[in-house]
Formats: sequence, structure tokens, C-alpha cells
Amino acid sequence: MIKRRIIAAAAVVLIASALLTGCGGAKKAAAPAVKLTKAQFDKANLGMNYDEVQKAVGGPGNVTTEEGTPGQPGYTLVVEYPGVKEGGLARFTFKNGQLINKGGSGLE
Repeated sequence: MIKRRIIAAAAVVLIASALLTGCGGAKKAAAPAVKLTKAQFDKANLGMNYDEVQKAVGGPGNVTTEEGTPGQPGYTLVVEYPGVKEGGLARFTFKNGQLINKGGSGLE
């Protein structure tokens, strides 16, 4: 009798965990990052938010670092884009929702 209750309780916990994860705990797979040219990189200006940078460069990048809670002070996001040339890379750092740093190498 006790074994059945333990098994039933464990099943309830597993089902609840699966349901909660399906309700937003897991992130959606991101679309492939846009490959940037130097001209696209240059369109992103300090102070822009991530949506503005995406519009300026032509699409989303790969989020490589996310620290803190969105909307809370100190939230930091680092997004990278491959270059159109093999080995090219652009990196954008956002803090508190604004672009505070950008760097690129091997962009044409």
C-alpha cells in the first residue's frame, strides 16, 4: 500500500514537471544567425536595443551569454553573428536593454 502511494506521488511529480517545462521553461530553437558584412555591422549603433540591432543588421544572431533576469537592472546579453567570410565574427553586448559594446573581426 505504501509502495503504491510512493509510486503515485512520484508519477504526479514527473507529470507536473513535464507540464511546467512545456509551458515556457524550455526555450524555442532560434533561427540560424544572419551572416554579416562589415556594412551591416556598421549599421548597429551603441544605445540601440536588440530589436533595433536585428532590424539594422537583417535578422537575429546567436545568444552566447545571458546573465541576470530580463527587465531587471544588470541584465546582460551577448549576441554573436558569423561573418559572410569564413572565420568572420561580430559580437554585440547589451546591458539593461541597450547595446553597450560591439566588436568584429574578419568582416568584409
